[in-house]
Amino acid sequence: MRGTGARYRRAMSNQSDDQNIGDLLLATLADFVKITQALPAPNAASVLDETEVEVFWRDWPEVRSWAESVWQRLGRDLAGPAQPVSDPELDEVGEGD
Repeated sequence: MRGTGARYRRAMSNQSDDQNIGDLLLATLADFVKITQALPAPNAASVLDETEVEVFWRDWPEVRSWAESVWQRLGRDLAGPAQPVSDPELDEVGEGD
């Protein structure tokens, strides 16, 4: 995931900048998908070196917990019916015939 560290530092330097965090998440997920496609899970332990295994073992529970919480929240939010947009700025205003 080359470059991810620099993107993370830029995104986290201004924590109120949700767009940078969103961009970082998308880039990280894209990198992770590439890894999953290149390295099947059954082969990972034999391919990763000792440090990579230790870091994964140490960090994965927190990442997994966070991702599951986001997934569940999105599932609840997206499970309901769509709501109409209620923005007066978007409502058309015109004169009838």
